[in-house]
Amino acid sequence: LVCCVFLFLQCAGTVVWIAFGGNEEFSTSWNDSWWISYTLLVDIGTQTGLSARERGSIKFVSAVISLVGFVYFLTLLGMVVDLLRDFLNDMRMRFSSVRASNHWLILGWGDKTLLLIDELLTSIASAPPQRKCCGFCGCRRRRQIVILADMPTQQMADEVQVHCLADPLLQRITTLFLPVVCYKQGNPTDISELLSVSAPNARDILVARTSENGHLSDLKAISALLALAAMPADSPVNGDVWVEVCQEQSLRTVKTILPDSHGIVARKGVNRMM
Repeated sequence: LVCCVFLFLQCAGTVVWIAFGGNEEFSTSWNDSWWISYTLLVDIGTQTGLSARERGSIKFVSAVISLVGFVYFLTLLGMVVDLLRDFLNDMRMRFSSVRASNHWLILGWGDKTLLLIDELLTSIASAPPQRKCCGFCGCRRRRQIVILADMPTQQMADEVQVHCLADPLLQRITTLFLPVVCYKQGNPTDISELLSVSAPNARDILVARTSENGHLSDLKAISALLALAAMPADSPVNGDVWVEVCQEQSLRTVKTILPDSHGIVARKGVNRMM
């Protein structure tokens, strides 16, 4: 499409140059008209080489062709920049990693995720800061919250920021120079993705309920639990694992896959009252 547009502009410029009669240096022949049209399109400074005594129509045509070429290549450059930006963002999403230790790790994004983050941020705000993160800066290291979910990172960050607007303290914590909440878009059932969010170093791991369909949500949770159980021998999961399931039958499966994990039946109390 880009080549077709340029070819159309090239032909149109050639026809216009011929229609206006050309000049002494570039005649109305197809060869001369094609070349001057090309140079005017690709180099906006070409029209400055025209003589001051040149006819006004030729000056006008040269300026218009140069302006069209400038707009075309400016648009093309913008498209290339957007493509490169999308490519780099995709590479960053695929290969970036979150280096953390002794952190909370949330796998998946569900209807209770924001409430859970609210409680964890409140706990961070009330807890005394840990040791300094380095020997030079004055900032204090706080326990981090890392979220791995199959949704855009910016969308997760925006939802957390909007949720924390009502509490200035929580809002300030989530916008620190050294962020307390880290986000990564990825598949929680992929071992490489779990390694990229430092799952072996997490102190607590919560597999969240991600779907209104209880059966589908339990399948996703069990798949994530299988990935945690299949971690490499040199990088086992050392923290406590909590799995939110919708059906009590899934609790036995959770214990079978990872004996040290804990199953939580979602909405058990509400269903019992109903």
